[in-house]
Amino acid sequence: MIAQISFKTKHLSRCASAFLIVLCAWACSPATATAQLKISKSQWNRLDAAMLEALSTLNLPSLSVAVVHDGELVWSQSHGKLDANGTQAANPECLYAVASNTKAFTSAALAQLVDAGKLDWNDRVQDYLPDFELYDPYVTSELRITDLLCHRSGLETFSGDLLWYGTAWSADEVLQRARHLRRVSQGELERAARQVGGGDQRVVGVADADDERCGRARRRPAVERRTGGLVR
Repeated sequence: MIAQISFKTKHLSRCASAFLIVLCAWACSPATATAQLKISKSQWNRLDAAMLEALSTLNLPSLSVAVVHDGELVWSQSHGKLDANGTQAANPECLYAVASNTKAFTSAALAQLVDAGKLDWNDRVQDYLPDFELYDPYVTSELRITDLLCHRSGLETFSGDLLWYGTAWSADEVLQRARHLRRVSQGELERAARQVGGGDQRVVGVADADDERCGRARRRPAVERRTGGLVR
């Protein structure tokens, strides 16, 4: 199931709540237990009713849901307006800004490739994108796929967003311009470390914790190896 929710609302957490409500409504349906996906009209109506309830209860401008089975769209519905102040009705063909949901899509797709033996989490990014380049030659050559997924490139938060958001640049053009993004400053790293670890926590401690969460405690990220401990 795919749910798309308008982000033009007062509280982002409400959007997440709406998604969970619709997801639970669908998961509780007995239809999900059957391989043939035999869905009755009353069950579709239950899902539609859950959408309407979420739209009203959570004060959302719009909500769209699609159910995909075996690669085929079997049901879709939209309610509400595309903009909180607009008049255009939402429909299943509308494109929503799904934001960081794409991280889940990307990591799941990479995991499938890993399971298929077509790549390894510790492969270098440049093995697959030879034109990939960042602010530092060492970081460029040593950055691994896991580093990308764990946000360990050394770039500032959101620094690359404006390369693609609101532009007409192709994926290749975005990749070419990534080399001009500036790395995070030493002062910013130290402030972030204190916020995460408290007191005079060093960034290296944060990096180690991140390594453990990503199943890679013995291999520190490229940025840390380059600087000899304190990530820059």
